[in-house]
Formats: sequence, structure tokens, C-alpha cells
Amino acid sequence: MRPKIAHAFYALVLSAGLAQAAPVYLTFTGVATSSNYAGIAVGQQVQYQYRVDRAADGYVNVNGTVQNYTDYNGDASYYFDYFLSQYTGGDAIPTDLAYPGVFGYDYHVGFDYFYHGSIQSQIYGSNSDLAGQDYVYVYSGTSLIGDWTVGMSGFQGVNSVFDSDTNLTVVSDLTLTSISDVPQTSSVPEPGSLAMLGIGLAGLGLAARRRT
Repeated sequence: MRPKIAHAFYALVLSAGLAQAAPVYLTFTGVATSSNYAGIAVGQQVQYQYRVDRAADGYVNVNGTVQNYTDYNGDASYYFDYFLSQYTGGDAIPTDLAYPGVFGYDYHVGFDYFYHGSIQSQIYGSNSDLAGQDYVYVYSGTSLIGDWTVGMSGFQGVNSVFDSDTNLTVVSDLTLTSISDVPQTSSVPEPGSLAMLGIGLAGLGLAARRRT
């Protein structure tokens, strides 16, 4: 049974910010600080979006074996809160890469961890369900998820592939740019859009030269 002090503390924490009764979408935008994946370069703008449901239990599926998580605490100064976190879009490593030795990891879990004043809050979300072993997570070492607000920076995003041969990882500095009950459209220009923009600008320049 939970100690009453721990229960009261966590009830207070969950009453702020993202202690929502219905699922919400969190959108993070930032810049890649390191990458060994050719599709995302250092300095490139990236965006990740999650659907978070604190009323549902998160889970990890490993080769068909599902591990469910529920709220847990060990003593008055040690807290875990597990909940559902689903990756829904952004610049993650695509699932159509040829992964040697697929392990079948499927992460849909988020948690707040609080231990003697130390905070570690993370939301995980797989880019696919058992089709690959890549996953994306956003981490904060300074604030509980219930206190996250739009405009807050200092988040670290990590997009990784679980594979001893591939070892693809993109690390980014992120800002929480949206909390919404509906999915947000990407504000990061797609390569095709940039190409079309360049063609359009070139056409305008040619037309201007013809007029002169």
C-alpha cells in the first residue's frame, strides 16, 4: 500500500499542467545536435509529436511479450508514474530501413521519476508496432511532466535504433511548442516542399528578367 505522504504529494503534482482527463498531443521542435543517420544532419530542424494519455497504462512489447506498467512508489521520497505515450509523427528514423536482427521492441510508455529531489521525466514512443526497433523519447531532468508548459525549453530528444549493427541515433535540443487535444501539422519544411519552393522562386526570377 502506498504511504499517505507519497500519495498526497503525487496527487498535488498531477493536479498541475498535463494532468489531463483526456489524451493530449505534445509537439516538440528543435535542432539536431548529433546524428549518424544520413537523413538528419546536425543543425537540421526536427519535430516530434506524441499522444499522451495519463489515464491509460503504458506498455513495452518485446517480440510479442507485453509488459504493462501501473503507478508505483516504494517510499515517501520515491515515485514512479507510468502512463501511455504514443509517438505520432515527426522526423524519426523511418521504419522502412533494412534492420539486421530485428528485436521487435515496441515502446509506448511515459513516466515521472522523483527520488530525493532528483527529477527524471521521459515520454517514449515507438515509430512502429513491431515493424522495427526504432523509438523516440523526450527527456527532462528538471521538471515533472505535469509542470510542462508551451514554450518550455531544455528538453533532449533521442531517436535511436535498437540494433547492434546499425546503431543509428539522432540527439536534439527541443522546445515544447504545442499542447493540444488535436494533432498538430508539422512546421518543419519537407524536402519536397523546399524543392518546390526553390523551383517557384527560380521561375519568378526568370519571369522578372524577361520583363526587363
